[in-house]
Amino acid sequence: MRVHVPLKLIAWASLLVGGLALACSSSDSGGSPNPTTDIAKTSTNSGDAQSATVGQPLGLPLRVLVTMNGTAQEGVDVTWETPSGTIDATSTTDVDGVATATWTLGNTSGPVTATATLAGAGGSPVTFTATADPDAPAEISIAGGDDQDGPISSTLPALQAKVADQFGNGVSGVTVTWTVTSGDGTVTPGTSDTDANGIAETELTLGATVGDVTVDADVTGLTGSPQTFTEHAIALPVAIVIDVGGSGFTFSPKVDTVAAGGTVTWNWGGSGHSVISDGPPSFTSHTPLENAGFSYGPLTFNTAGSYAYHCSAHGNSSGGGMAGTIVVR
Repeated sequence: MRVHVPLKLIAWASLLVGGLALACSSSDSGGSPNPTTDIAKTSTNSGDAQSATVGQPLGLPLRVLVTMNGTAQEGVDVTWETPSGTIDATSTTDVDGVATATWTLGNTSGPVTATATLAGAGGSPVTFTATADPDAPAEISIAGGDDQDGPISSTLPALQAKVADQFGNGVSGVTVTWTVTSGDGTVTPGTSDTDANGIAETELTLGATVGDVTVDADVTGLTGSPQTFTEHAIALPVAIVIDVGGSGFTFSPKVDTVAAGGTVTWNWGGSGHSVISDGPPSFTSHTPLENAGFSYGPLTFNTAGSYAYHCSAHGNSSGGGMAGTIVVR
């Protein structure tokens, strides 16, 4: 049976098939790509990795380049931000696609960052770094080691002074002079330079006289100079008591000092411990493992020196584990 198809219908179908074929051909041949916007530091003189004094602007502006499919874009607004100091909030790209910003550093020294942002752009945000250097030295203060007690003829932990700029940032490379201004003691070294944090230090060795010792830290021309440290030389004890194992596998105190001719007694607060002299110099050991409530001593120490010892069950002669030291002066 023959089916009659109207001529108009055949023509319409032909147009439809042709259109679809043309669309597919156009798609397959590759039309214009979607536009792509990118932001990046300029290849030269971007302003990255500069340094300046705190509170001051960087010598060069920060610069970014905005492109679309590789072509520089004019009239694009870029947003700038920094947690340190101030920077232009926005800037607009010029005919070369470049946007710039002036960055004034904050008052805190050290490494800092700023960003350039363009919403939706590849490479956004762009991060810039800078280094904020301290300002000139302005003041000196005590940083540590003041008001210490120490036995006569002993060396105290370090005395520390800080040299800072007007904003409190430590300034390196400043020479501090240390001087004993009263009492019996010596400082070593007599001068020292501040480190990267603005800290200079010395050690005070107390003399044989009980009483206060004052030390000045001085930098001429700085506010607060000189700073005075007051330390206290105390008489050495003539009898000390050491706890054995009362606070775990330890001697307490781990290090103790006694006057020459003084005595030491060990009292067991825990069980299963001994007292073994490592020597030299040495003292008479107590080798049995004793239990809580036992006492060994008093032993008399007539000769100055450091007497190391340990527990045979929980320490060793190298000072590891349960070990201690008696310092005789």
